[in-house]
Amino acid sequence: MAHPKGTIVVTGANGGLGSAIATCIAKSTELAAHHGIYTVRNASSAPALQAGLKHNATHPHDIVSLDLSSLAQVRETAAALKARVAAGEIPPIRALILNAGYQEMRDEQGFSVDGFDMTFASNYLGHWLLVMLLLQSMDRDVGRIVVLGSMSHE
Repeated sequence: MAHPKGTIVVTGANGGLGSAIATCIAKSTELAAHHGIYTVRNASSAPALQAGLKHNATHPHDIVSLDLSSLAQVRETAAALKARVAAGEIPPIRALILNAGYQEMRDEQGFSVDGFDMTFASNYLGHWLLVMLLLQSMDRDVGRIVVLGSMSHE
């Protein structure tokens, strides 16, 4: 395969819309030419994502563990991605697709390891920090940030 055209980063790639996005990327001749970075809470257990990626064995990709509610983990993941882009291991980021979402389903409010409301930390703070840390690694000419949201909790 030729050198990837760019890198596409997708958060929340193991569920519903996230695995569908990964499947569409893997099936698309044009998009599959990009290096995929698919983040999930636990990379060792991502069956929906792995099933979607089987559509194209030549699509270069990595499945990366990322718990967006942990700001330290967001920093570590962003630093690793920035280092890979800087070293030329992966091309600059052309698309950062912020898909991951979390909704508290318990009666009691949950808090992240950083002391923030779990839903706020996962859906907003983690994504915001990830974007801020990866801006310098984005393709300056064609880089895009896509933010997905949902009203399903209403």
